[in-house]
Amino acid sequence: MREKRMTELIFNADDFGLSPSANRSIVACARAGLLKSASLMVTHHSAEDAVRLVDSLDEPIRLGLHF
Repeated sequence: MREKRMTELIFNADDFGLSPSANRSIVACARAGLLKSASLMVTHHSAEDAVRLVDSLDEPIRLGLHF
């Protein structure tokens, strides 16, 4: 008999740091437990805001860098 495998679906948010509204939406999804990581657009004007928002989370998400 075949062994059943558990699968895990991982959601990563793209464009973190693009705009204040994108940042708020991504953080809201993180607070709701819907995602564990995001790609931070380090050269955009809202990147510093995104980092501040991540620091405010009870359970921070992982950040990848989107150059």
